Amino acid sequence: MYFDRLAVWNRTRAVRCESTPATARPEVAPLAERNKEPRMRDVQMQSDIEKFQKIATFLAALAHGAENNLGKGTNAVCMLAGKKFGREAVQQSGKASEPLQALHNLTQALAARGLFWDIEPFSGDDGEFIQQEGNEKKMRLVFRTCMVRNALFLYAHEQKQSLCHMAHGVFAGAMEKMMPGSAVKLEIVQACPNACLKEMIWEEKA
Repeated sequence: MYFDRLAVWNRTRAVRCESTPATARPEVAPLAERNKEPRMRDVQMQSDIEKFQKIATFLAALAHGAENNLGKGTNAVCMLAGKKFGREAVQQSGKASEPLQALHNLTQALAARGLFWDIEPFSGDDGEFIQQEGNEKKMRLVFRTCMVRNALFLYAHEQKQSLCHMAHGVFAGAMEKMMPGSAVKLEIVQACPNACLKEMIWEEKA
């Protein structure tokens, strides 16, 4: 009796397995295949890092050579080149009456081009971001992620030179484009290995 019931159960189970569509039993990739994807991502990331390091080293070496041959004129040339790029980068961002909104638009526009600039406003002792001094307005900013700073440290070159002026030009050109009628400049307050404290200074033209 027991064996009869077992035989019926086995036949019923076999019929159910045969009637179950193949899509209802998803195949699980072998463990080796599942482990291959993270390794491929790691290899790609390492490749991207190596490419960036080579480009950054070349860029810093090029700037260093220009500084030695052209002197302080290199800073002006890099500033103008940066301003042109900054204006083009935010061409589609529209106007912004507030500097904080313009700052957000700038970082988003650069991110769309694959350039990530992590910038945070830094409040003063009174908790206010924007300070008024005569006709000028000032706002301190913390620059955390900066490709220029990374390039300079890879090449072991000092900050506050031509590449920094180029980055300042990008910032000033973009902000002036989004804040029509304003003259913008960026000055370094403190340069550090992991972040830089800078001050955005702008004046609204009459």
